Amino acid sequence: MNKEFQDYLKIVDVSSETLLKRIEELLIFASKMCVENDPIKKLFVCNKILPDGTNQLNSLWFLTDLFVMEVRNFQKSYDVDMAGYQGSVGYCRLITNSSDLENPTKECELSLRLVLGFGTQCTLESSGENCSYLWKIYKEFIKPNIV
Repeated sequence: MNKEFQDYLKIVDVSSETLLKRIEELLIFASKMCVENDPIKKLFVCNKILPDGTNQLNSLWFLTDLFVMEVRNFQKSYDVDMAGYQGSVGYCRLITNSSDLENPTKECELSLRLVLGFGTQCTLESSGENCSYLWKIYKEFIKPNIV
């Protein structure tokens, strides 16, 4: 796993050796699904900070220049959805409680709801510091592909 991915996982408080190993396994598995010469460039963990401060981890996402992949229930399964999104984001809904997504507070929440080609729907959600990472993904991968 590259340093950028490792640093990101620290931000979302993924530190258990078991969980890091699981994400590494899924990264290798998802890489095998990728088209040749289209490597995974970003990974993203949907998280929700609960009222008691617990960081609930939900889906794991991988992004390439051409595809987005979601691994639902990533801590236990290999349930992977894969969809092309290059030039095919027909709808994007951004829901947040903050106007400063580059410097989020721990109370910040951000949700991106997308409709891709063929009606495929995706929802990426974040809380706390993870909001700035999702905002970067929006600017780098989603926004340029809105049609």
